[in-house]
Amino acid sequence: MEKLYFITNPYSSIPLIEQITKVCEGGGKLIQLRMKDISYEEGLNLAKEARIITKKFGAKLIMNDFIDLANQIDVDGLHLGQSDGDIKEARKLLGEKVLGLTINDLSQSENKDKTQYADYFGVGPFRVTTTKKNLSTVLTPKIINKIIENLYPKPIYLIGGIELNHIKELKLYNISGVAVSSALSEASDITKTTQEFIDILNA
Repeated sequence: MEKLYFITNPYSSIPLIEQITKVCEGGGKLIQLRMKDISYEEGLNLAKEARIITKKFGAKLIMNDFIDLANQIDVDGLHLGQSDGDIKEARKLLGEKVLGLTINDLSQSENKDKTQYADYFGVGPFRVTTTKKNLSTVLTPKIINKIIENLYPKPIYLIGGIELNHIKELKLYNISGVAVSSALSEASDITKTTQEFIDILNA
């Protein structure tokens, strides 16, 4: 999987489709469509638009939470939070599509009843972030390493308040990459900042 994983920011003043377009223009190849407080029809239309853009740029599109939309639209996969539905049922519905799971603490990483069905994990929060309500406790380096040990060898993305200046530190962990939202969606130049993230991650 790609080292940079962009998650759309539903609380940004920049429309989701514009966020996706600019990140793809900057070389982003792994996009998660995260939508909040919208109707099914709105979500369906957004997902269709997002699929068109990501296909144009050869990027993967992961749907956040909306299991029914993930089946209806030709997306590449689905990402679930700990309370976003039954991951076992999601695995059955998705078939071979990619399935991701959020891990917010050590006990969740030890829960084989859930982790066995996931293809990759989003682990965090690494720092305080404004893009998620009811934020879980920020993880310490010691806990992060223990979680990584529990989930290895499946791909792991650290997430939560990650900025460009954190990347060198994060590359010390045994992870596949980083997931970012506001660091890109709130950047003055989304495309340029995307390119900078990719360059540092690949260095």
